[in-house]
Amino acid sequence: MKLKTLFIILLASILFLSCEKDVTIDFDRPVKLCLNCILNPDSTITARLTLSRNIENSTTFQPVDDATIILYENGTELNALTSEGEGNYYLNYHPKTQNEYKIVVLHPDFDNLEATTAIPLQPVVYHQPDTLEYIEAGLFYLLDVHYEIHDTPGPTNYWFYWKHTLHGITYSSAGLLSIKAPFIDDFNRTIDSDAKYGFVYSYYVRISDVGYEESTLGFEAGGKTGSFTHFLSADEHYDKYIKSSVKARLNSEGELPFKEPVQIYSNIENGYGIFGSCAITTIKL
Repeated sequence: MKLKTLFIILLASILFLSCEKDVTIDFDRPVKLCLNCILNPDSTITARLTLSRNIENSTTFQPVDDATIILYENGTELNALTSEGEGNYYLNYHPKTQNEYKIVVLHPDFDNLEATTAIPLQPVVYHQPDTLEYIEAGLFYLLDVHYEIHDTPGPTNYWFYWKHTLHGITYSSAGLLSIKAPFIDDFNRTIDSDAKYGFVYSYYVRISDVGYEESTLGFEAGGKTGSFTHFLSADEHYDKYIKSSVKARLNSEGELPFKEPVQIYSNIENGYGIFGSCAITTIKL
């Protein structure tokens, strides 16, 4: 019996050792252009162009100033963006809601970059604040606010967040949003026993209208007088970019020893980065 047990242990050890494999990860990828440009009908157009770097390189990204960046609106060429140095490009033009845009980057040393986006409608949001208590030290009132997003036709993804300035310091909604509603994406939800509903959402609250199209999306959220709440409607590309970026940040902040790698979303053909769009509704409480 003892010999049989010993044989099983030895066999299991051999099988375990035979499953080991040394894996060498190749971080030496070819350098490509990296473009970041988000269109917003409330702003003129800015873009940033740099060279990519491998994951082991912690230096700053090298800017690219000698490229030609052309923007198209509904298939018609608008103009080339002007290089302002340090990888920054600018075009004095306000993009239009619901129009389609294509961006093309030309450089003699790299493949041409291309990407497209369509600017979503501005969110239609109503709100009704209810005063809870006055905070004398901060000179503001704590509020309970009822929000209603009146969803427009077509698939839409909203991102809710707030900012508040107190004694010259601006605070954001990172890790402080406790909201309960069935249309909220729980990808960044964490348990917090001190929160109103026992959990919070880190950085943003992502609201999807899937299953609620053209409905009224109502929910309650805390607030403060003097703060600004923002409702951002993102196109499909910017939506995926924000979600993957938040996942990556939460991954880096977590304490678990084994984490699934997060790939930051990119829609840039032949390169890296993001070309997306959004429309924002801002409410001052």
